Amino acid sequence: MQAHPEVIRAQQVQADAKAQIAEVRRSRDLTAQAQYRLVATISRNANARIKASREAFRAGRAAELKMVADRLPIGPERARNRTDAAVLAAEFRTALAAVRGMGYDQRQAAYADAERFGDHAMRRALITSELDVRSSAEPTLAGLSSSPILERAAQARDGLGQDLADYRRLSALIAGTDHDAAIAESFAFNPVGRADVDELGRLAPDRTDDGNDDGDRAGSVTVLADGTMVFEAAS
Repeated sequence: MQAHPEVIRAQQVQADAKAQIAEVRRSRDLTAQAQYRLVATISRNANARIKASREAFRAGRAAELKMVADRLPIGPERARNRTDAAVLAAEFRTALAAVRGMGYDQRQAAYADAERFGDHAMRRALITSELDVRSSAEPTLAGLSSSPILERAAQARDGLGQDLADYRRLSALIAGTDHDAAIAESFAFNPVGRADVDELGRLAPDRTDDGNDDGDRAGSVTVLADGTMVFEAAS
């Protein structure tokens, strides 16, 4: 599976920043204070870009979940006016409260009756409840097989099974219950340079910017228009 563009962008920022920090630390022309300030600048700028990528990544995932949810028979039915919306919302809340008090066998029977008699509020409440429970659990390769209700719902129209599976997958990703994905995400958007800044900070105890440190003029960091950081050592 191809990596998300924001993941690729963040990983490139990480790689560039690590290379720039390594270049600063190899320089023989910089004082400890100059190294500290340059590495802190590189780290701060890189981590701001990584954070922006992470936020864009998560916002995109939330938007995708909403788009999928809008195609699912969950929550109250859509209404044409406020009066109908209030009635449908009340019917759904009543049905959902009843579902939450049901055992496994009762749910299966209630879903069969809802399909038979066209009880849309009960059917949507049962599917909503099943998705809430299943999406909060560890995702499995079995897809919808762990829920007979979701299996039956998936047969209602073409593509609904995939939408239900996508909803579960995205919900687990957002909730952090997909542990493998959570670990991968933490690596993809991991901040850079903190250990280097801490170490150099101990070597340069006087870190106040008094403007009199000749070492500061031994190198500089330039941030280009595209956000790329370029370290330039003094000649």
